[in-house]
Order: sequence, then structure tokens, then C-alpha cells
Amino acid sequence: MFFFVRLALLCASAYAAKQQLRTVSGAFETTVPADVDFTYGVTGSCVAKLYKLGDLPVIEVDYDFDITSDEPLTVAYSHIHYVNTDGSEPKFAWSPYFSGETSGNYGAKVVGGLFTEDIYNICMQGGCYINLHKSDGAGFARCLMPGNYQHGSAHTNLIGEYATSVPADVDFAYSVTGSCSADLYKVNGKPVIDVDYDFDITSDEPLAVAYSHIHYVNTDGNEPKFAWLSYFTGETSGNYGAKVTGGLFTDEIYDICIQGGCYINLHKSGGAGFAKCFIPARPYICNWGTDCASGAICEPGTECHEYQWWSQCLEVDTSASSDCVNTNQWGCGASTGCCNSEATCMTDGTCRLSCNQ
Repeated sequence: MFFFVRLALLCASAYAAKQQLRTVSGAFETTVPADVDFTYGVTGSCVAKLYKLGDLPVIEVDYDFDITSDEPLTVAYSHIHYVNTDGSEPKFAWSPYFSGETSGNYGAKVVGGLFTEDIYNICMQGGCYINLHKSDGAGFARCLMPGNYQHGSAHTNLIGEYATSVPADVDFAYSVTGSCSADLYKVNGKPVIDVDYDFDITSDEPLAVAYSHIHYVNTDGNEPKFAWLSYFTGETSGNYGAKVTGGLFTDEIYDICIQGGCYINLHKSGGAGFAKCFIPARPYICNWGTDCASGAICEPGTECHEYQWWSQCLEVDTSASSDCVNTNQWGCGASTGCCNSEATCMTDGTCRLSCNQ
């Protein structure tokens, strides 16, 4: 009964958020496993945007968490689940994570595939959640997402392609087609990478994705991972997205990614990588920045204006807005928001776009 009361409240919140063009966040609640006899707490939030890309249902998730515990307790992995009509709560995707963390800030995107029309409708009603799991597989905290419908918008970016990296124990022919891309920007000074990737595997013998990572090529020649990606084990085809904010995604790795030194790595069941897609990522061009017509992306809240001899990112027109604070002006707070929906009300009461935070 508690869940359905909570679900009804979340649905009402989601409807209100849709009317106000804002996104309502869910909060983590602990789900104490039977073998846990110590005290812990999980704070943080989660949110989902739901829309259609053509006929394909899409879910975009953002979540963050902080764990406090009397004894060691960390995230081994995380999933996105839904509450089925029969009462079961299966997962439909792994969500981005890094094993062993007590805090993190991530995003995920799933396009079609195992994210079906039925699950899309359940998420629309607030019946989907992020589940944090400990090392033995038990879930210890979950965050129900008050889903809300938002139209997706296409964006332009440079696209990478897969190259096979044949493991030593593979003696059969296979190929991987698909693409990958990434947006890079800063939020409150924290580096953010927002990745999209899809893949199709053809093979003479069984070959499927067991899991996937984001790697970077370090200056010493090593190629470590800094996050697990969204995926579902056993797929030969998939379309996913992921977002990592700060944490293990440091300023140094951000700079490497800007130079095209980051890639998606698909792994098979034995752990070996069998295909990688280098991401020719580029950062957002900030407000007033030029040369956006070449395929670059203007920072959120701005758009590219093309002129005869140049192009420039300029803030979107907010002149029709009222009872709000203009960008770079002071006065926003609990009762007054920013006119530009992509601007953030900072602690000093000024509205700023991401590049100026």
C-alpha cells in the first residue's frame, strides 16, 4: 500500500512538473538486505526524462548518491528497474557506475531495445527506479523516478566508428558497426561527459556484449576506464547513452576527451574488449563564442546564429518571459527563477549559463 500511495504522489508531482516545465527529483530510500546488521544512509536524487525518437521510446536518467555507513558499504553496480503489473520488479538496463564508490553523479540513456513501449508507459507513471547493489548482488537503496514527458531535440556532433580489437582467444570472423559521440561541458565547475553510442554485432560464432566501459588514453600509454556504461548483458545490438559528472571524471580526463582520447569499449564474457569506438568529442562553444556552424555545439541555453562571414553562439530569446531573472543578473532564489530555462541560480543569487558558473 505504501508504494502505491508513494506512486500516486510521485505521479501528481510529475504532472505538476510537466505543467511548470520543470523536472521533479526522486529521493533515495534504503532497502536493507537481510545480511546487513549495521546502520547506513543514502542521500541523493534521481530524475528521468521520457520522450520518443521516431517510434522508439527513450529514457534519459540522471542520479547522484552519497552513502554514509557504520561499516564499509559501497556500490558494486547499479540498475534501472520497473515495477511490473504482476508485482515483479525486473531491471531493463545497467546504469553507469564505478565499482567501490560511496558517492557518484551519473546519467544514462536507453533507446528502444529492452526499453519497450510497456516499460515506457510504466516509467511515465513514476514506476521506474535506480537500484544500488552491494558486492553480493543485493540491492540496498533505490530511488523512484517521477517520470515526465519532454520532447527530445536532435543535436549535431562529430561521430566516431567502431574498430575491432580482436582478443587472443577469438579465432573467428566478426564485425561491429555503429557510432559514438560525446558532449563535454562544465556544471558548477565540474567536468561532464554526455555519451551516446549504438552497436550491431555480426559474427560467425556467438559473440555478445557482457558489459561496456568508457576509457581514456593516458599520457603514460595506459588506457584505464573511468566508468561502466549503460548496457544489458548478452546483447548483439543496442543503443544507449551515459553521463558522468565529476568524481572519477577529472579535469585531466576531460582535457584528454576534448582531444579525442576517450573511447567506448565493448567487452565479451571473459572480460576482454573486442571493439572500441573513439569519441571525436568537442566541448560546447560558450555564449558569444564563434565558429559554431562547423558542427560544434553551443552551450545549453544558447543557439548558433549564422551570418555571411561568421557564426556565433548567442543566448536564446527570453524577452517574452516575465517574473524571472535574466542571465548574469542578480535576484533569483526560491520564489524567482531564471528566464533562461538552462541557466542556474547560483548561491550568490545570479543566473548563469554553464560556461560562466
